[in-house]
Amino acid sequence: MRRILMTVLLASLVFTSAHAQDDDVCNRAAVIASFAEATDMVAWSQQYSACSSQVQRAVRSLASGYQLLSTSFLPFAAADNPNAFDPIWKWYQGEFNSYSIDPAINTVYLVAGTLTEQRDEITTAPVLAYPVVGNVTAQVKITFTALEDTNGAGFGIRAALDPNSWIRIARQGETIEVVANTRGTSIVVDSLPYQEGTPDTYFKIERVGTLFTLSYSVNGNDWREVTSDSNDLFPEETEIFLTTYWPIENGAAQAIFSEMTVSEK
Repeated sequence: MRRILMTVLLASLVFTSAHAQDDDVCNRAAVIASFAEATDMVAWSQQYSACSSQVQRAVRSLASGYQLLSTSFLPFAAADNPNAFDPIWKWYQGEFNSYSIDPAINTVYLVAGTLTEQRDEITTAPVLAYPVVGNVTAQVKITFTALEDTNGAGFGIRAALDPNSWIRIARQGETIEVVANTRGTSIVVDSLPYQEGTPDTYFKIERVGTLFTLSYSVNGNDWREVTSDSNDLFPEETEIFLTTYWPIENGAAQAIFSEMTVSEK
């Protein structure tokens, strides 16, 4: 049923203005029929590399849309390129940073280079963002071992058009820390020791109107609220983001992100 719905809904959106190609494989009807039978989205997408750019874009949209419906977790990799982000994401590389994706287990590694940070008016850290509108609940699993007290990996929400307005919960060193950045000024809202002794931490962000609640868990089920506060400066259009940072010299650090879900209400 999911595949049928995807075929009808997405095909009507992305192929409305497509024209038949000389090669039958690029024909609108042939692509839709092939999509309905495909089991491997990567292999299926690669069949259309010789078609027009319009058809290739439509194929990517179909494959990405199916990925979204086929799992409760957001896919990190593009359906037609396991080394690139899915089009649902926005990638802000910052400085001296990189990433790698493992599509087999749907994880992304964010690597923060030397002297990378997210604070005040500085955003040199890597940021991977997912656009949302209005009320939202989002959570993610982060696998992370701090190499220094200032080394961190976090999960946050920020204004879509203002990288200096955000709220973030992070594992920083051996603490759980919530930081709010307002108009380019960062303040630590709350900080508590992380004593669970596991590299795996789940973070959750909930927005209801102007109320923002940030929590963490070691198993994804039992949540501990770290802070809940109102902030009326945030617009309706925001981005849920992932980041890691290494604000000192001589080194780099990474965090692994997985099991990300977003529910807009």
